[in-house]
Amino acid sequence: MNGFYILAHDSNKLQETLDIVNNALKDCELNHQDDKFYSDSYGSGLLLRGVLLHFLRRYNEAHEAFDQLIDMSKEFDEKSLLAPNALLEKAMVYIDLKQKSKASEYLQKAIECKDYQLESRLHFRINAAMQRLKQMENDSSQNDESCRTIPYSDPIGSNIGFYQILQEFDGSDEILVTESRWIPTVSDPMSDLVGSEA
Repeated sequence: MNGFYILAHDSNKLQETLDIVNNALKDCELNHQDDKFYSDSYGSGLLLRGVLLHFLRRYNEAHEAFDQLIDMSKEFDEKSLLAPNALLEKAMVYIDLKQKSKASEYLQKAIECKDYQLESRLHFRINAAMQRLKQMENDSSQNDESCRTIPYSDPIGSNIGFYQILQEFDGSDEILVTESRWIPTVSDPMSDLVGSEA
């Protein structure tokens, strides 16, 4: 799935690729349901669909694709990597949505899967996702600390009565300093997601 990060900044290419995957899934449903490897082929298509929808920020549709794949897991060979990958990708959507408890839940489910193809490779991705989740928690606790009341002194020594507002940029979040409080500013939570994956 890492190859899709190359397309992450090009929504047109992502949509074109999604159209190809959707057409392949339709063909699989219409013409190949009796094939020996139908479930694996269809499941692979669902995984690709979910990842592409995630990159297109169509999160509900991505969850639907991953859920459908997870529901099919009993139809796959016991060593299939599809369900564990779907669990990880579902966690990745929750990470991007800043839903830490749901992300942690699905990462744990992915870890609990055992003895499937390319397990060690997926564990690298799971560990990276867990580190990202831990970083989110650290950032969150630092932001909580930065919202505390701090003393303010007028650097010019004037008593103008206006609040002096300074803007600091720390590389990830904007913070305004006013006369009495640190105030985190609201920014688009999605603006930095694509770049952080590259």
